Amino acid sequence: MMVLALALCATAAGALGTYLTKSISLRMPTWQAVGPLFTINALLVIPLIPLGPAWKIFQWQVIALHLGSVVLLCGTTACIFILITRGRASGVAVGQALSPAATLVAAPLLLGSQLRPVTLLAVGALMLGSLIPLRHSFVGLGSTETVAILIALGMGTGLLTVLTALLAIRGVGLPETYIIRAGLAAAVYFMIAPPTAVRLRDIPSLTIRSTFVTASFLLTILAVQIGDVVVIQSVLATMPLMVIGIEWMRRQRRPDPAIVTGSLIASIGLALLLAVSF
Repeated sequence: MMVLALALCATAAGALGTYLTKSISLRMPTWQAVGPLFTINALLVIPLIPLGPAWKIFQWQVIALHLGSVVLLCGTTACIFILITRGRASGVAVGQALSPAATLVAAPLLLGSQLRPVTLLAVGALMLGSLIPLRHSFVGLGSTETVAILIALGMGTGLLTVLTALLAIRGVGLPETYIIRAGLAAAVYFMIAPPTAVRLRDIPSLTIRSTFVTASFLLTILAVQIGDVVVIQSVLATMPLMVIGIEWMRRQRRPDPAIVTGSLIASIGLALLLAVSF
């Protein structure tokens, strides 16, 4: 029961974080907000440093995993903001929700176990089945571009999960993992898009969004540590449906049928795929 509660809270926090990302993109310079968002994410986890193990930042394998994580985090963030400025947050959430399927493909490749061809085919079919309905859901992007970016988002997020697991195997604690990753990503985006137009009065809104995103990450890790991965990932796959609900309640916007279709395929398909795979 505790695991299910944690997974539901993590999913709700992630859904709110995704919705608030859309809100931020409407009210301030979108790309300039990314660096401050990552900075706040890192600062929120600093109080947890005394609760984690000693940092292993000077081990070359750990450095490589940290750098790989930063590359993936920056890339998936770019995918999110490219999409969210052109469409609904619920559409972006479908791509994020497919990360467990991507993890099924990426984990064996990086952990040295065998990848079954049937798993690869099932993941490919699930991704295309979930994303093709969304191919016209983002203004200014063609069908191929939209599906490609959503697949990159799902695959990148899944691979990031695997690198997080590899860091944990090497004894790297949650505070080090999150602070290094978010801090370096902040530095990258400060160089790409200096926040010259972000105002001090924008900080509270950015902090609220960062709080939900960080809470989702921490609650997910805690749930995974004590519970069944299948249950947790299946619950997380319902995030697009939660975002659709938030959009309807907050803006009284009728759900996009294409996004609802993609969300249902992702949620049900992932639950079945994870149940068979574990």
